[in-house]
Amino acid sequence: MHVNIRKSSRATSRTQSLLLCFLSLFAAIAFASQAQAQERRPRRPQPEQAPAPEPTPAPPAEEKPAEKDRWFAVLNGRVHTVSGPVLDGVTILCRNGRIAEIGPNLALPEGCEQLDAAGHFVYPGLIAVRSQGIHMITRPLARHHALVLTTKAGRVFFIIPWRGRSLIGTTDTRYEGHPDEYRVTRAGLETFIGEVNEALPSANLTIDDVEWSYGGLRPIVENDTALRDVNKASRKYEIYDHKKENRLGGMLTVVGGKYTTSRALAERLTEIACEHLNMPRPSRTTAGHILPGGRIGSWAGAKTRIMREYDVHSDHAAILLAHYGTRALKFLAEAKASPDLAAPIDETKPEPLAVVDMAVNEEMALRLDDVLFRRTGVATMGRVSDATVDRVADRMAGLLGWTAEQRTAEVAGVRAKLQSRGFTDA
Repeated sequence: MHVNIRKSSRATSRTQSLLLCFLSLFAAIAFASQAQAQERRPRRPQPEQAPAPEPTPAPPAEEKPAEKDRWFAVLNGRVHTVSGPVLDGVTILCRNGRIAEIGPNLALPEGCEQLDAAGHFVYPGLIAVRSQGIHMITRPLARHHALVLTTKAGRVFFIIPWRGRSLIGTTDTRYEGHPDEYRVTRAGLETFIGEVNEALPSANLTIDDVEWSYGGLRPIVENDTALRDVNKASRKYEIYDHKKENRLGGMLTVVGGKYTTSRALAERLTEIACEHLNMPRPSRTTAGHILPGGRIGSWAGAKTRIMREYDVHSDHAAILLAHYGTRALKFLAEAKASPDLAAPIDETKPEPLAVVDMAVNEEMALRLDDVLFRRTGVATMGRVSDATVDRVADRMAGLLGWTAEQRTAEVAGVRAKLQSRGFTDA
């Protein structure tokens, strides 16, 4: 039956209400009749059901072999505890990165690593996990663009054009040893090379393609030194005020941090120190400072000026401007005014010998490897000749007053370093 209902009609509304009541009553009567019929109908006997079988117990899970405890002991130090007392000559025994016991003449477990802290202050509770980061310089993989790639584990790394080659970095793995003993290893490089080739198969790198490598340790603030995947750890820094932590006034400790946040860290540290000394907070002028050589202005204009005024090839002008900024104009002018300083450091590099004077006089370079590896980076671009090493050593010896023995030792150290390409076979 089809019923057409119109909302504007009162009669129709009454009809609709009656109809709904009738239908509801009819449904209730029909439901009651069906229920009574079912009650009068004899019930069939239900077959007996077999008892449900007892569930089979799951096989016991294979127990993983327990990891061996890692023990570390700090001996003979002057220990400043958080609660206040200062303990002399005691031992701090740590198990898996946590302090297990502090006291005199503790029995040390077999295989326990030991650190003699005699003559040093020890502050338990500051935990710094160390992460190692490796970089390598190889043949060029991308000449004009930087690449951002990801390993299978999800770690990001970069391939950056660098002076006609590629600078690749960085790794991020936990380092267990003593900081003074840290070295880039062949095994670490080969692992990284495998990750690069996996992310960028066309690279097809081998260890022979590595012209130079270097690495460093990053302190990472964590609550647990058992942390294994340091790539997931925070890169934050922590400032410990020992006056609040263990009632030792006049001392602040910084753990963690990185280059990109170092200025902000220094600003906050200065503010805390000024509060302790009841001094006014200094103005924050460094936030707007431009780094030395950074006032380039027009890149194309600065590059053209280097090419025209100092007769430098376009590729070399770009390298000098990228590496030294406007400071290149200063040492190029000195080289133009003095024939002795105009000679190139190396026949294949754009830097004149004048850059050695700038490194010593303005950048505190004291060692031969300071100039060749860090201030100029000349030695990181593949093998440099013995003549290059001797030329720079002679200039530095004159500027710094080296003896013949000092010069010989400096040259020997640089040649050994060049031979290693920055890594050990260990």
